Amino acid sequence: RELERDAETSRGLYEEVISRSKETREQDGLVQPDAVILSKASAPGWPSSPRTFLSLLIGAFLGGVVGGALAIFAEMFDTKISSSEDIEKKLGVNAIGTVPLIRTTNALGFTQTSPADYLIENPLSAFAESVRYLRAAIAFSDLDSETKTVAVTSSLPDEGKTSLTLALGRMSAMSGARTLVIDGDFRRRQLTDAAGLKPEIGFIEYLFGTGQLSDAITKDPKSMLDILPLSQTGHTPHDVFGTRAFDDLLVRLRSMYDLILIDTGPILLMAEARVVAGKTDKAILVVRWRHTTRSAARQSLNLLKGFKADLLGVTINMVNLNRRRHYRDPGAGYNAYRKYYQMDSKPSLFGFMKNGSSKEKKGSMRAEAIQTPPSL
Repeated sequence: RELERDAETSRGLYEEVISRSKETREQDGLVQPDAVILSKASAPGWPSSPRTFLSLLIGAFLGGVVGGALAIFAEMFDTKISSSEDIEKKLGVNAIGTVPLIRTTNALGFTQTSPADYLIENPLSAFAESVRYLRAAIAFSDLDSETKTVAVTSSLPDEGKTSLTLALGRMSAMSGARTLVIDGDFRRRQLTDAAGLKPEIGFIEYLFGTGQLSDAITKDPKSMLDILPLSQTGHTPHDVFGTRAFDDLLVRLRSMYDLILIDTGPILLMAEARVVAGKTDKAILVVRWRHTTRSAARQSLNLLKGFKADLLGVTINMVNLNRRRHYRDPGAGYNAYRKYYQMDSKPSLFGFMKNGSSKEKKGSMRAEAIQTPPSL
């Protein structure tokens, strides 16, 4: 029994030691920290993200690559005529000058003057000089034979053909040459309207025997130019330029005038424009800057070739001198023009011209041809 009491006492002491040992380990676990401070943190002087400078560099590089690719893509698919180089290299024909865009409206959008009137009011302007260059090109187009009849046409409407024809006729008449302009666009009669005429007897009436030629021809009140207009009420047959009467009229007019300009309809739309181009000494194709496509001009040239027309060349009309330098035009020295010519102070808002030509005395024509810069 004494041994049993000793064993019981020893067992109790052992169990108490075990219990105290567990309590001690649990207390040590609660006191042990989860983190240890290695060093104190300092406030940064700049943000760690985003990295602005690097992002700008990467953005500028990618933007340049994408922008260059888009520019090359746009250049490859740009089919509009922008310079004389486009005409000579891509169409394979002569370029006979560029006619600048002029202002014909005021700041409120009201019409101030027509291109033909602008020519008279501003004889020292770049527009007037470009018309002189066209007249010289006609006069010296063929030194072996005299060029008297010229057809002025365009691929499509609204390319400035009629206004340029009237301006060219006035320039020729004011230089002393006997000049006649014929309104050959029977559907729109724009040249007659541009000259401010409302005749009762015109081109059609004379051609079919209902009027005299002297009654049909009208003198331009602003120059010495003669105009054969179209009456507003006259009946227009389907075939005018293909008749024997028109051939006889050309023969008669050649003996009366030094230069005869015929304003035709658009050659891609009007069959008579192709016929009259084949019957005249020379033909001029007018294209509108950054408006006429190379495919349309090429198709027009093929039609002129098919009708045996003697093409003098292609004229670029309505050239915006402010924007011209953006299209790799070698003659885009707009600031240089300001020093030498009378220029508009602001870019043109609306107007424009259609082309005409005439012949002057060869001495003065040669002098003007030398003075006219090739860029025009």
